[in-house]
Amino acid sequence: GATWQATVDLTTTGHAFAVIAFFQQPSLFGPFAGNQFILVGAAFPAGERFGLPPIPGPVASLSVPIPNVTILSGVEYYAQAFHFGGTPGLLFSNALHLVLGN
Repeated sequence: GATWQATVDLTTTGHAFAVIAFFQQPSLFGPFAGNQFILVGAAFPAGERFGLPPIPGPVASLSVPIPNVTILSGVEYYAQAFHFGGTPGLLFSNALHLVLGN
């Protein structure tokens, strides 16, 4: 029954938008330019976005309501932001490990 809030500071990278993707079973894919890695999961190779649109910057903020249901207690997700709409192309944020509780 809470709200998860995330903020992605795009001013440091010069990008216009961020997209947050969630993964339940992460593994690393890369490295890409700048020795960056992207998370991928077996269930959702591109990540699950839960219908969230791209978030405009310069500081991209989003709120995700978490339903108050017991079945979600202990569910784990890994969240990663994708920065795009600028140079130097696509960049990835560090990943966050999230564990839902009640």
